[in-house]
Amino acid sequence: MDTPAGPICAVDFSENGQGFFADVLDSTVQTRWWTACANLSSP
Repeated sequence: MDTPAGPICAVDFSENGQGFFADVLDSTVQTRWWTACANLSSP
């Protein structure tokens, strides 16, 4: 997403329905984080 400060990207850590533990994790822990795209790099 473009912003006046530069582009930001969403990083999604959700499990997408991989069982009970994933459901609990998705409901209790923030699974989407926003950061400046410049902070992201390939391994």
